[in-house]
Formats: sequence, C-alpha cells, structure tokens
Amino acid sequence: LVAQLKEIGSREPTSSVAERLASHGAAAILVIDIAPLVEVERTHGATVYENVASSVASFAAEMAHEFAPAVDLVPWEMDGRDHVALVFFRASTDARFYRDSLPRFADRLDQELPAQCRKALYPFAMTLPHLHVGWSVVHCNPGLQMLRQIEKGLAAALRDAALARANEQRHQREALLELLTAAPTLAERR
Repeated sequence: LVAQLKEIGSREPTSSVAERLASHGAAAILVIDIAPLVEVERTHGATVYENVASSVASFAAEMAHEFAPAVDLVPWEMDGRDHVALVFFRASTDARFYRDSLPRFADRLDQELPAQCRKALYPFAMTLPHLHVGWSVVHCNPGLQMLRQIEKGLAAALRDAALARANEQRHQREALLELLTAAPTLAERR
C-alpha cells in the first residue's frame, strides 16, 4: 500500500518518508475517501475522474500548507486507490498538534470539501457526494519497520474515514425513520 503512494509535489522517495518518521518520532496521516467519485468515472470516464480527484488532492494540500509548515507536510495521492493522503511529520512531543490542531484541521477540511467538490464536479454531476476525512497518528517504534508503521497508520486513517461514512449513513437512516414515523398513517387520518 505505501509502495503505491505517489507524492503530488517533489516526488520524495518512500524511503525518505521512513527516515522522516524516524527523525521526527511521529506522524499524522490524514485521508480523504474519494470513493464516492467513482460514479463520475462510470458516467464520464477515467480522465474526468482523475481531474476531479486531482482537484480534491490539490485543494487539501493547499489547505494543509496553511495549517502546517511545508517542511512538515507530504501530500500524497494514492495511485489506483480511492483515497488521498496527507502526512504531517511533527515531533512526538507536540501534543497540542496531535490532540487539538489535527482534529480541528480534519473537521475544517471535512466542512470545506463539499464546496470544492461542487466546483470540481460541475457540470459532470448534479448530486454532490460527501467525501469523508479520517486521520491517525503514528508514533515511531524503532523496533519495527518504518514503512510498516506508516502502512498501519494509513489503514487506521482509512478505517476512521469509513467510520465517518457509516455514521453519516446511520444518521440518514434515522432521519428517514423519524420522517416516516412522524407522518400520520392513512388509517390515522380517517
């Protein structure tokens, strides 16, 4: 999985990502699940899908550069995957970043993605898919392979995004049930 990562900007080799994890002691991995854009690929082709996915990745990277110094950030697009990843390298002792700033940034990105998707998808899609954001933190364990640690962190961030999707779907079902049970039945109207 990590071997398939491709950096958007300077094409930093994966081996140096492992070195950065070791030197900083920790990393935060933020993932945007772009799987809902697959419908765009089915209806308008791979090129349109790749353009929209690239637009989302660029937007996320621009937002991230406002959030963290460029030296701390590695924006990656995952070839052949329906996810975009940003990796932030910070000292493992930077508790404020991991505890407060990162979750706040993820929430802000989650809130601003719909407007970006609207721009990127027009005129290809009239309904706006919700892209979910997930994140995890990797603390360097010198006894384990660095790439394996990044891979596990990436998997945890993907699970977090899937959980956000499942929660949204649950809330939609609950809202529908509320609507259906609040409406008077035909028998009650008579």
